[in-house]
Amino acid sequence: MQGRQLVTTRRTPVLVLGLSAVLAWLAAASAAAQASTTATLLPAGTRALALGNAFPMADDGPEAALYNPALADSADGVALAWQRWGEPAAAMNAIVAYSQSGIGVSVAVRTVHHGAAPAAQTGSRAFLAVAQDEAHLFGEPGRTASELAATAAAGTELWGVRVGLAATLLEVRHEGLAADARATTASFDIGVARSFRPFTVGLALLSVGPDMTLQTEIGQPTRVSLSAASRTAPVGPLDVTATARVTAWDGGVGAGGGIEVAYWPIVGRTFVARGGIRYAEAGTRPTVGAAFIADALALEYAAELFHEGTTHRVGLVFRP
Repeated sequence: MQGRQLVTTRRTPVLVLGLSAVLAWLAAASAAAQASTTATLLPAGTRALALGNAFPMADDGPEAALYNPALADSADGVALAWQRWGEPAAAMNAIVAYSQSGIGVSVAVRTVHHGAAPAAQTGSRAFLAVAQDEAHLFGEPGRTASELAATAAAGTELWGVRVGLAATLLEVRHEGLAADARATTASFDIGVARSFRPFTVGLALLSVGPDMTLQTEIGQPTRVSLSAASRTAPVGPLDVTATARVTAWDGGVGAGGGIEVAYWPIVGRTFVARGGIRYAEAGTRPTVGAAFIADALALEYAAELFHEGTTHRVGLVFRP
């Protein structure tokens, strides 16, 4: 991939504007869609979704810390994304990240609005079983649930190992409940990562925190994620990146991986094709995507093919 010169004096005001955009998005999203555990389980990045929801660990994209908070130490930029499943399910993400001298911080807002089971069926076991896979987002609208996850992450390097910590505030609303239709809680993520040329490997413990109470207990989807990715390598006129991940939770395992191929006929203009496979309890699904990068700005697209239908996601990423 073409080189990018980091100009500290210019990127600071841009990222301040990016943070303002995230806060504005939060204000707008709060009126329409608030949070639940589903929001923290959905793919956090358009690029990663196209690669089987396996984030390239050697990359410094703004969404990196949502896959492993240790990656916040080098994450930079602003990312906006919108994803759609069946009616009325849709999600929005807004992320801003900034790093300097081996220390980085990221702030993210993730919202989801989707159909939900009747209140009598939203016990903790049923809710978690649904939440571990997005196939239910193609279901009948019925009662709707809205979700919000606001995350702050920080990362640095200690004794040659990248380490990071993230904290998330969660809120879920369910219009099918006559009372106490809103619940909130908090969780944290912790991660480590290390580069071994030509690979970067990371391990993260995600969504650790107390249950929510929404007339019944809703457990946190605590899980462990192991990821590995190659550095971008030239193959003739192309740049190639490979990535993979395995995620485990109580009673289940998921996995994914993919390959990205980039071609830049002239400096500053890059065409990217992506493809992958994602495995979950509901089955194995292909993922595809593409991007066009013009200097620091990238327009991205990704799709995942479920048995129930295809979800589409578009994203805009600025990386100074």
